[in-house]
Amino acid sequence: MTNLHDHAIMLLRYMLEEGLIAPRGISPTKLKLAIGFSNEEFNGAERFALQGHLVEGGGGGDNGVRWLTPGGVQYITEEMKGRESISLDSERVLRFLIQEIKDNDFLTQDEILKGVKISAERYHEVCQQLADFDFVKIFDPGEFPGLVPTKTGRQAVHRNFQQLPSSPSIQAGAIFNGPVTGGNIQAFASAIDSEISQNISTLSPEELHKEIEQTLERLLEEITEHLSLQQKAAYTQMAAELQKEISQPQPDPGKLHRLLAGLGFLSDLGGAIDFSQKTFEVIVKASPYIMLLGQIIIQLLQNAAR
Repeated sequence: MTNLHDHAIMLLRYMLEEGLIAPRGISPTKLKLAIGFSNEEFNGAERFALQGHLVEGGGGGDNGVRWLTPGGVQYITEEMKGRESISLDSERVLRFLIQEIKDNDFLTQDEILKGVKISAERYHEVCQQLADFDFVKIFDPGEFPGLVPTKTGRQAVHRNFQQLPSSPSIQAGAIFNGPVTGGNIQAFASAIDSEISQNISTLSPEELHKEIEQTLERLLEEITEHLSLQQKAAYTQMAAELQKEISQPQPDPGKLHRLLAGLGFLSDLGGAIDFSQKTFEVIVKASPYIMLLGQIIIQLLQNAAR
């Protein structure tokens, strides 16, 4: 449910995106129409912004003027750091879709343009951005695309576009993305020693097991394309054995160490993987995930010892 604070955020976002900072301002009437607020929504948002000295100006209606204060710029900039990085128009379109679409129903482009009050050109840009974030699915793409909100999109609106905290495995994938370089590995190791390790320490045993499962999945996606069919089977088996061992009430640290070494190509586990055929690049690709797995496993063993 959109509340007064969220309406104020939308008002401040529009003013910032349009550069409405003194001496450049906008009339309250134009501001209300541009955002598509009802009188009640606009009055509440404007009152919040004026009382907080986030917006200043004089007069009302067509004869008035409003502009962002330096405090307003700082306020909205800080607020947006924790929100999804989509444009205000994209947020407005998605909110409108979820509010108006009923079961087994959809809205035409004309209905969306009329309801949200944006241009057809801007609507096409919004469609692409929402699709890139997996907030909508586009059907009948072309001159008149239609949109259907996804589960991810509905959840984004439900939490008022606040960003979800990244899990360690998601952070790992974001950090280690691109060419294999010493700098990437160093950056990944630094992250593990700081944010990732800190996050892991707060997870429950069930969440730690889930992190291991997700990290192994990402590792397999990254590595198995470089392996032969036989090597892929052996590698997948090692991953399965690791998952089985960490599910034990008292996991064997020695066995876990050997399995991690095998998954990182630091050991061939008795010839299961032909180490001589592995390139340095493949070893480096595996290393970030092995380091992350090692951190999670250490936390699991510490919890088990308590």
